[in-house]
Amino acid sequence: MNSRKRKGQLESMIGKIFVLSLFLILLVNLIVPNKEKSEEENRMLETKPKASAASIISGDYMEQWEKRSVFRTELFEEDKSKRR
Repeated sequence: MNSRKRKGQLESMIGKIFVLSLFLILLVNLIVPNKEKSEEENRMLETKPKASAASIISGDYMEQWEKRSVFRTELFEEDKSKRR
């Protein structure tokens, strides 16, 4: 019985630490300003797409996000091939 109580307390503590970690990451993300230029890639970074009800419904918002992530993936793969 005592071991169940300790296990429950441990699981509760781990859950609280996890949620606190997520909250801290969110807070840091909101506080730290966005970079406008990437020194590693030597290019200007794209800005986040603006979310509106119309752009979300039409699908433009997700297309802009996909465009950003595909471009970034291509850059990293190109960089990896240069290192070999």
